[in-house]
Amino acid sequence: MKLFEGLLGYEALLMALGALLFIVLVGIMLFYVVKERPIKPLLAFFALPVLMIGFPGIEKVKFGDSVELVTKSLEVLEANPDDTEARAALQSEIQAIEGRVLTAQTKRLVLEAKAVLQKPSESKTPGTLKPAVTPLKVKPLTGTLTPVRPSTQP
Repeated sequence: MKLFEGLLGYEALLMALGALLFIVLVGIMLFYVVKERPIKPLLAFFALPVLMIGFPGIEKVKFGDSVELVTKSLEVLEANPDDTEARAALQSEIQAIEGRVLTAQTKRLVLEAKAVLQKPSESKTPGTLKPAVTPLKVKPLTGTLTPVRPSTQP
């Protein structure tokens, strides 16, 4: 469901219970109006469901902003692979997103960003890199080789 997309389980539960509490409070308020009781003391209780519904909404907006930041940082890093600040920013944004519930599109974006981060910067050309293992010098074989036949005796 799009309403709960990007929310963790407790955030979705908090939002649903906040909506339920709001509906119950509206029902109680209507009961007070019918019975001609003052509703002023009841109004303070409406702050709780508003907070319960609002907190996951704020988290969802933060999550959406993080996804946009990853997309922008990814574009910057693909344009300039040597930018160390963009690499660090992209790494921190990915770590912020990974703990969330991810859609298939967001998972793809995170995997693409990780792949870009794993690529070495292009300023290190193969000519400037030193080999990790020095090549061995092998002397050519001299003489003749004779085939060895396996013995038939046990």
